[in-house]
Order: sequence, then structure tokens, then C-alpha cells
Amino acid sequence: MQSKLMINDYVTEMYQTEGQPKGNYFFIKLDGLGEVEADRHTMDSNRDGTIFIESTLAERDIQIELIMIADEFKSMEELRREMSKMLNPKSGTLELRYKEDERSYRIDVQSAHVPTFTTDGYLSKKAQRVTLDLIASDPFWYAVEDEIHYLSNWEPNLEWELEFPMTGASELGIELERFNGDQLVTLVNDGDEATGMELYLTASGDVKNPGIIRVMADGTMTQKMKLLTTIHAGDLIRITTSVGNKRIEKWNDTQQFWENIFNTLSLDSQFIQLDIGENYLRYQTESHADQLEIKVHYRLRYVGV
Repeated sequence: MQSKLMINDYVTEMYQTEGQPKGNYFFIKLDGLGEVEADRHTMDSNRDGTIFIESTLAERDIQIELIMIADEFKSMEELRREMSKMLNPKSGTLELRYKEDERSYRIDVQSAHVPTFTTDGYLSKKAQRVTLDLIASDPFWYAVEDEIHYLSNWEPNLEWELEFPMTGASELGIELERFNGDQLVTLVNDGDEATGMELYLTASGDVKNPGIIRVMADGTMTQKMKLLTTIHAGDLIRITTSVGNKRIEKWNDTQQFWENIFNTLSLDSQFIQLDIGENYLRYQTESHADQLEIKVHYRLRYVGV
């Protein structure tokens, strides 16, 4: 089994393998793949014990130990400068990626301090041991690639018997798909925690007051979002439902920025989350539902990998 680390675009390869290390970096230890503390929130009870309310995860500590190996392209001094620059605590957030076999994960981290270069027994012109202490304010690991789906009310109808020449007065064309205003789309969350979404709404014509509805398997409505606006042909609207980053935006093509249109959200709307497992969504509008397309992006979240 081979593991591989990547920190942004700086360190493209840190291998943990049998045999000889590859490249300038060879990591020998990684702590923090699963270890993260949870804070339990409770309230006093007039009976034995307490009443449990919820648990929240603390920030994640990640420690990496690696060997830097100089070669004919980079000296040890150059490697130390490169590592110090990359892990400067004042530089902000880095993206740490971890790959094991065919599965990849990512997490945003900040450096707790300047890298520690061990001198006792390891300092040389060819190899040196380094310790990195990283902190992830958001403790979840994320899938590297987004899950992408479409909320579509169009059903395919691609099976037919076709003969030439076509005969009969009713043969005016071939039906490739048909519109179904009540179709549910299944979005599967295979992660360890509920997750938000980014929804991109585009229209081929004027669409009035679009809404997204999440329903339970028994058909009861649980959550809904509705925009009190008309989407015109060529408009692009982005809805973000992630906790701590909730947004309603419209792309301003003239000035090239996302314009805040949060005020178009109806007062009874909820920012829909995708629970673990299967989630059933559909959309509705007050006019021309067949002219609306909704593209959904979401990332799976993991408490450990």
C-alpha cells in the first residue's frame, strides 16, 4: 500500500513506501487522520445524569514528520527555505491532500509554527528530519472531487422502433424525452455528516419564483427554498447552503462578480442540507418549469479517513 501527501502545489510528492524514497520528501509519520476531540453539550436534569443536547468536533491537530533529501537539483539549504516559506504561520490557509491507494481526501490547514528542523543525529548536507504541526479549524476531511448532479424534470424516452420510410399522418417527429413536473432526483451522501450544496440555476426563458423542495421517502415535505424573482434567459444564480457560508448570488456578467441577491429568498425558506444516505429533491416554479436547469455540487465530509 502506498500513501501520498500533497500540500497545495508546493510539495507534490511525499511518499511512505517500502524501499528507497522518491523525490525530495519522504514522510515517515502522519498523525491526525482520525484523532479529533468532541465537545459534548448537555443540560442539567432533575433526574440522574444530564440531558444530552449535541456534540461538536474540536479543531483537528495534524502532525507530519518527514525526511528532506537533497539532490543535484536542490541543496539542503534550498529545501529548508522552501519548507519555511510554505509553512509560514502568517501565510494563512493551505490545502492538505492525502491519498491512499485510489481514494483521495482534502482538508484546509494552518501551520501552528515554523517547521522544526531536527539537528541531533539527522542534520547533514544530504538528509534532514522535519516536523510540521498543522491545525484544521474545520475538522472534517472532504472528498477531493465534488459530487455533481442535475435536478431535472425531464424523463428520457429513447427506446423506439424506427422504420424508414415513416408512414401515417401522426408521424410528425420522434419523442426523445418528456417533461414530468413531479419527478424526484435522488442525491446520495456517502459521507459521515450532513453537508450543504451549491446549486446553479440557469434558464432558457423567463422562469418565475423557482423553488427547491426536499421530501422524505414517504412523500412528506421537510425543507424548501424559494426565490421571489424571475430568472431570465442567460441569467446564472448560485445558491450556497453550507453552514457558515449561506449565500444567494447572481452573476453580473458586465462587472464580472457575484452580486448578492439574498433579499429574494422567501421568509419561510430553509437552507437545505443533505443528510447521510439518500435525499430526494425536486424543483418547482410558478411559470415555465420546463425552461429551468439546476446543477447541484456537494462534497462528502468525513470525521476520519
